[in-house]
Amino acid sequence: MTGIDSEPPVRNNWFVGKLLTADDLRLEQDYHIGRRRSHNRCVHCAGVVCGLRVSVEERRARVEPGLALDCRRRGWRIDRWSRRPVARVR
Repeated sequence: MTGIDSEPPVRNNWFVGKLLTADDLRLEQDYHIGRRRSHNRCVHCAGVVCGLRVSVEERRARVEPGLALDCRRRGWRIDRWSRRPVARVR
């Protein structure tokens, strides 16, 4: 994978007096999401960007807030501490 998109993103043509539709706003969002994902694919690798420290307390995993990129370079953000039960391992 080269990280370069096969088709360039389509950017909305804004001008004073343009009647906005839901499609115009969706196109704008798709453009910026596509640009960010393209940047992430070309510049960054998958993994934890910051935070997401894990600790185990009384058979419960505690994950701190943080940011990570998955294998498709999509950003995943956890805003609050999270606690989950840990299964026993024998």
